[in-house]
Amino acid sequence: MIRVISRCCEAPDVTALQTDRRSVLAASGTALTAGLFAVSSDGESSEPRWPMERYDAAGTGHAPDSTGPETGARVRWKHEIYGLVFAPPSPTLHEGTLYYSAADRFLAVDADTGTVRREVENGTYLSSPTVVTDTAYANETLAVADRAGLAGVNPAGGVDVFGHRYRWSNRWTYPDRDRDDPLFTFGSETSPAPVVTDDALVYAGSVGGENAVAVLDPSSAAERWRVELRGELRRPAVHDGTVYVASWGGGVRALALDDGSELWRTRTDQETVHGLAVSDGRVVVTDWENAYAFDATTGNRLWQRAFDAQIRSPPAIADDTLLVTSEKTEGRLYALDAATGETRWTFGDGNWDSSPVVAGGVVYHPSHHDLFALDLGTGERLWRFASEGSVSTPVVADGRVYVAGGHVLYALEESR
Repeated sequence: MIRVISRCCEAPDVTALQTDRRSVLAASGTALTAGLFAVSSDGESSEPRWPMERYDAAGTGHAPDSTGPETGARVRWKHEIYGLVFAPPSPTLHEGTLYYSAADRFLAVDADTGTVRREVENGTYLSSPTVVTDTAYANETLAVADRAGLAGVNPAGGVDVFGHRYRWSNRWTYPDRDRDDPLFTFGSETSPAPVVTDDALVYAGSVGGENAVAVLDPSSAAERWRVELRGELRRPAVHDGTVYVASWGGGVRALALDDGSELWRTRTDQETVHGLAVSDGRVVVTDWENAYAFDATTGNRLWQRAFDAQIRSPPAIADDTLLVTSEKTEGRLYALDAATGETRWTFGDGNWDSSPVVAGGVVYHPSHHDLFALDLGTGERLWRFASEGSVSTPVVADGRVYVAGGHVLYALEESR
């Protein structure tokens, strides 16, 4: 049961949007929106993108065509955020605009200059924003988890209360509810981010008070199917027509993207599962003390690797290298052979909640208040940046790294 909130102030559905976004944006008369897009002559975006947490729907954290600082890093710009977040969510990037939601603020920032295009009081949203592009609107929609489910946020809209920008306007909510319900959140409460594919928005979290996996239409959030599951759910992964999801209690399931039918299920040894990623026919999962690889088609366990330390974050995978972070007295980052689970190299700083990402053969590894750059092949340390708080999962694009560190949002570039 989905209600699409009024689009009276937005551009209509037009097929020309696919080939000439600028003309539609000019017709909309929205100055802010007009600055969000850059297109090439063939209508395709020429700007770098990082549309969701951990980069892609498969959750790999691997952006093979992106590049970041390699030999050293310096601050290009930084922006202080009201409030302190102990486990900051990842920013996302869409065509020159960096989006970030945490603590008491929701930001749209010019990725090049750090100029704040829009900053509103939050109090509502819990996850990293996922960028959804479609032909229903003149600009992108941000799909963000809140305490009741999902909200589709219009980053060019908003609601003024007593002279203050209260929040951006919701185009839709899932499940259907009054868009004006405040649903305030406090402190460092977070929720898994939704995942977007070419033709589906996939959400794993609370739906009407029950934990469920749901596949929605990316334009309207009309529900295509929903499967209720026990236990707190982690960010889903989508690959090759299959939705993979892990839940507290050790459950790992594969569901068909088109209808939600169960393809297989299995379990991990520990009840606390941190997340998964899918690559090269393998579903890689971490729990409290282990990493696993399961066959993506059958669910058969291919290997298991135990660690003498606590694992508290999802894995990342780049080609044939699996990256797992551990945390205890001597936490480490482990680079494993994805086919066997054998160690290739280790690095002496682990992490609590954020995950590494890989771009241009470089591992960008958040570790407590530090961000490290490491060579993917050898683990050699390339540089270290000290932030002002716990470091988020990074975004890497166009020679820069974007990361939240406590109450500060940073853009880092190659030092010269």
